[in-house]
Amino acid sequence: GEWIVCGYEDGRLRAFSQTGGDVQLTPAHPKGVSAMIVHQQVLVTGCAAGVVRCWREEKQSGTFVNSYSVEDLINSQVRCLAAACGMLWVGGANGIIVVELATLSRAVQVKPEKKVAGLLEFQDHVIAVYADGSAYVFDSTTKVKHSQGPLPAGPVLCIAGLESGPRVLCGHVGGEVSSVALPSFELQTSWQAAQEKCQVRCMESARHSGIFILGAENGDLQVWQRDDSKVRPRGTTAASASKVKNGAPLCERGHLCLWSARADGEYARGWRCNLCQAKRKGER
Repeated sequence: GEWIVCGYEDGRLRAFSQTGGDVQLTPAHPKGVSAMIVHQQVLVTGCAAGVVRCWREEKQSGTFVNSYSVEDLINSQVRCLAAACGMLWVGGANGIIVVELATLSRAVQVKPEKKVAGLLEFQDHVIAVYADGSAYVFDSTTKVKHSQGPLPAGPVLCIAGLESGPRVLCGHVGGEVSSVALPSFELQTSWQAAQEKCQVRCMESARHSGIFILGAENGDLQVWQRDDSKVRPRGTTAASASKVKNGAPLCERGHLCLWSARADGEYARGWRCNLCQAKRKGER
């Protein structure tokens, strides 16, 4: 779109336009902004105080107007948002609150009542992944159609949908990413994306070619791309991926790294991962 909107820890919202405009959205949230989505040209924002606001752009004035606020229906911090099945799904610290989109005045609590890591719409259903790594699939009436226990990689902080596969990606507190197939919801693989014990804080799909962007707690940004057999950093060729069997480019921390002539060969020494500087897997 024409705008980039930033939410701040103090509850402020600022919008920056391609033409150089800088707009402060008022009223500010009472606490830090924690979630944002765009639904049918309406910006929806949520905050740590459990308040959700809807904003519409005023084309003539170049500003945003707060068209509606939901302040009394959400009983915890807003952690994620999804507009699906004619409802606004609000993932919070105490579970999911589903608000009727038409009126934004009726809400239903959806069990289980535990911290939500992310929400994703898929084929007229909503996938909810919880902070403990468990997952539920709800239909348009909020009825549970599928549920499963925590992922082996442990607690989850964020999720993203990938059109390639398709897949749902889960970012873990230990720096790993899990790839789960849809609609079967079978775990396909997990790998160490960020440095060990460095949390995966956010992920976003580019919505083409199986590409997604990952943000880690230490400030690292990574661009990944999925192929038919594995996910690898963008820029790694199919030929280099075939070298994994001989050692490089897979490091001891699980990164699928860029191939080089120096790294080629089962007995090559001195190679270091281009992501984390670890040794090649299996090298002493």
